[in-house]
Amino acid sequence: MSFLTRALSVAAAAVLASSLVAVPAQAVDISPPGANDWSCKPSAEHPYPVVLVPGTFESMEKNWSTLSPYLKSEGYCVFALNYGETNGVYATAPVTESAKQLAPFVDAVRSATGARQVDLVGHSQGGMMPRYYMGFLGGAKYVHQARRHRTVQPRHQRCDPAPARPGAHARLHSSRLCRLRRPAGGIALHAAAQLDR
Repeated sequence: MSFLTRALSVAAAAVLASSLVAVPAQAVDISPPGANDWSCKPSAEHPYPVVLVPGTFESMEKNWSTLSPYLKSEGYCVFALNYGETNGVYATAPVTESAKQLAPFVDAVRSATGARQVDLVGHSQGGMMPRYYMGFLGGAKYVHQARRHRTVQPRHQRCDPAPARPGAHARLHSSRLCRLRRPAGGIALHAAAQLDR
């Protein structure tokens, strides 16, 4: 084997080995296809920008890579965010802190699009956390039909004060979580399949 071949082999092995070294998790903001076009202006047919809110442990890209381009192709202005990052993992911070990140995002969407209100669509915790924003941080006035907040597989439907079974996650059934079902303003949970209703 020639010197050049050996040198290239050693260099290739070093590059490969360095790529296998574990690195700490780092959150990277990558928008799903069709989302976060800050020049988008809502149409008369779809006057409310859609804000997609991912669920626990999810990123906007992973959670909304199918729905986002579909909504965009249907003529909606689509926006998505990552929130609540803890140790490089999204949607893992306390709901109260995450809701404080949603508020300026909704404000930025409204400012960029000129819309007075947005439609929020959330998955799992992304359905629960906006309820805190709407009920306790004054966000209801910025959400189109806040009484019909759209959720996909929400984890806040049940409000028993005790866990459903021994060993179940008690915080899922806490009184604070139950308050999210009917926060200030009487916002009630409704799952919906269509926007602009």
